[in-house]
Amino acid sequence: IDAPAARESLYVPIPKVAEGMALASCGAATSCMDLSDGLATALNTICSASGVGIDIEYDFLPKGECVEEVAEATGSSLEDMLIGWGGEYELVFTADKDRLDRIYDAEVEFSIIGMVNDGDGLDLIREGERKRIGYGRY
Repeated sequence: IDAPAARESLYVPIPKVAEGMALASCGAATSCMDLSDGLATALNTICSASGVGIDIEYDFLPKGECVEEVAEATGSSLEDMLIGWGGEYELVFTADKDRLDRIYDAEVEFSIIGMVNDGDGLDLIREGERKRIGYGRY
């Protein structure tokens, strides 16, 4: 697979330390984890530790360059690549929607991928269908 940027990010990870510190300082984040073990593992850990549920919207998930190419070349589904696999050093965090302005003010780039709820686990919403997502495989 000719994906030098993907290999570089895996071989030479750059932890989001400055972004994590900015999130902590602005007082908006209610939880935060890195995604080195994958999105599903991180979000299930947050659900378990906090006693909440989380719904993520498949169409809201950011797709890095080469993800589709890597999924095809490895025979993995794009959904598995986005949710179940790890290796990246991005952050996932929860925040009260009324405090989002603090995150914008802190100049932390982020994407909203879902919502915390009163449930008891991680659900993926895709094309109107709800599917329970377990821990990742990383």
